[in-house]
Amino acid sequence: MRGRPVLRSVRPGGTSPPGPSCCCRAAGGPTRRLPRAGSRLEGISDLSPHSWYPVPTPGVEETGLALTGAGRIEGQGRKVTGRALEAYGAVLVTRGSGGLGHGRNPESCHRITEGTLFWLPPHVLHSYGPDRGTWSERWVLFQGPATAAYEKLGLLGAGEPTVRPADPRKLESAFDELAGMAARPASLARDLAAGAALQRLIALTSCVSAPTATRSSLGEQAVALLEEYAFEPLSLTHLARRLTVAPDTLTAAVRQATGSTPTEYLLRVRLIRAKTLLTTTDLAVAAVGRRVGYQDPAYFSRLFAHRVGLPPSAFRRQQGTTFA
Repeated sequence: MRGRPVLRSVRPGGTSPPGPSCCCRAAGGPTRRLPRAGSRLEGISDLSPHSWYPVPTPGVEETGLALTGAGRIEGQGRKVTGRALEAYGAVLVTRGSGGLGHGRNPESCHRITEGTLFWLPPHVLHSYGPDRGTWSERWVLFQGPATAAYEKLGLLGAGEPTVRPADPRKLESAFDELAGMAARPASLARDLAAGAALQRLIALTSCVSAPTATRSSLGEQAVALLEEYAFEPLSLTHLARRLTVAPDTLTAAVRQATGSTPTEYLLRVRLIRAKTLLTTTDLAVAAVGRRVGYQDPAYFSRLFAHRVGLPPSAFRRQQGTTFA
């Protein structure tokens, strides 16, 4: 007696986007190939229980980020070779090791070990896979206008395609959360929540493991000095001399610890203090400027307006307390 077609999932192919591809075999009939992975068909989870390709609600992508795929592969033995994606991809290897070829020379190899995440920007050729045996991975696909801003911050592989997160287990949970969202029925609420979860995942990748304890310690020492002397005259050269390192080494350590150069971090500390003084005291604007390290009141006002969006006096009227 003939029955309905039996759906079976197969191990992922070597040239598909991150995640498994599927085929459908009718009982007693020939094999029929389904649309390739990456077509973002809603409901594909019925065919492959470990990969999902949601189609975001129209307009959601304009809010920043939209999830277009998520899943996991256990015991991946095949390699992806010479492929480029239409969307951004991120892959976290949870077990095993291998290599990643990326960019203009996809044959060049970045070493991938357990706990490593690597980015796959759109339209960039890449090849990756386990070097021996198999590995297991979590993956996501996403797109949206916020990706350009993240790249400017040095994320999404703008600097280095591989990341060693400080807490791989927390990152793995973030991938699993996105896969769970992708598997839910389509809705605006799901798509907005997935966009927020993508933001959290990207934030986790900015918290990287320090290459050495020395670099981590140097960054912490530098930040401590910047905060201690933030409101006094302080130059990068002087700070580097205090820590007996080259200015470039100091800059790299502070950027790793804070995401900013020493000069930018110092400016942020000063502006935070200036906002507090403007909203909680009746000090004149010029006096606030001097308190946070700027002797020239005109320069302080211009700098404050440039970074905050309005002059100190206007900020005080808008946010502060009126003193009798």
